[in-house]
Parts: sequence; C-alpha cells; structure tokens
Amino acid sequence: TVDMDKCTQCNYCSMICPHAAVRPFLLTHDEVDGAPSTLKGGTRSAIGGGALDNYNFRIQVSPLDCTGCELCVRICPADALAFVTVDEAIEQETDNWDYCASLPNHGAEVDKT
Repeated sequence: TVDMDKCTQCNYCSMICPHAAVRPFLLTHDEVDGAPSTLKGGTRSAIGGGALDNYNFRIQVSPLDCTGCELCVRICPADALAFVTVDEAIEQETDNWDYCASLPNHGAEVDKT
C-alpha cells in the first residue's frame, strides 16, 4: 500500500518496478469525485505547476500483478510504501486499480524535457 501523505511524487517506485505493477496516475477533480470511496482520500494535488495544477496524483499498485519483490519499498526516499498480505492487498486495492486503469491517460500534460 502507499501512504499518499508521505509520497513525494518522485515516481521512483514506478520506474523500478520490473512488472509495471506500480503506476502513477493523474486524475481530474471529476475523476476523483467518481472514484471508489477507498481511493478518494488517497490522492494529493499533483506537483509541478502549470497544467498539473488541474490534477490530483496517486501511486496505485496492481494487487494482482505485484510479485512482492520489495524494490519499490526499498527505493522510496519517503518510506511511503508498505507491504501487506496478498489477501489484504487484493481486498483493499483491486477496485482502486481497476478504476485508475480505466481512466484516460493524462500523461500528455507532463513536460517530459
């Protein structure tokens, strides 16, 4: 699970995950409003300014794809990731993952230079 109160939005966890089970998502305010209740409190204003001011940010782990290698936990400079049992992760995060994965990709809003 990810503690979004600690997350610095560095995305190291998503970059190091060898299975792409950890992914960053940008959500509009309307998308947050339509999210499962378990996700609504787990977003933060996206940092970076400009167009990102209109988005919320979330790191979401796919509970069915995570293999438990712990690379994301080890690389996180803010200690924002923690492991739970597979059963807990599936129960807590499946709806959140399914919702985030269904959203349009807002990545074009990010300056990649």
